[in-house]
Amino acid sequence: MKRAEGQFLGFVLAGFLTATAVGLAAPDVLDPAVFLGYAVGERFTPHHRLVAYFERVAERSPRVRLEHYGHTAENRPLLVAFVGGSENIQKLDELAEGWRALASPEGTGKERARELAVRLPALV
Repeated sequence: MKRAEGQFLGFVLAGFLTATAVGLAAPDVLDPAVFLGYAVGERFTPHHRLVAYFERVAERSPRVRLEHYGHTAENRPLLVAFVGGSENIQKLDELAEGWRALASPEGTGKERARELAVRLPALV
């Protein structure tokens, strides 16, 4: 249980760091400290405030797409935030098909895999 909690907190921290870094380069992304009223890590942030922050960022920025992928044991929403260029966010479903094909060698020939590796943007 501790490991799962640590991983979750790591994802939250990574999300805030990503949002902060994107915010420095993109005026359409709200700084977490402005939204929360305190610096990230300064004090505990309840889950619903994290969700509200990421929802606000996704509403304001064409470079962020937020997707719900499940619930925690306490029935809290689990979200993933995709951050990228607005053109890549618009065609995220198409890109995901390519990433899946590249990740799964069955049915993807060598030439197709090479083409996908060259054409697709990096996914981190």
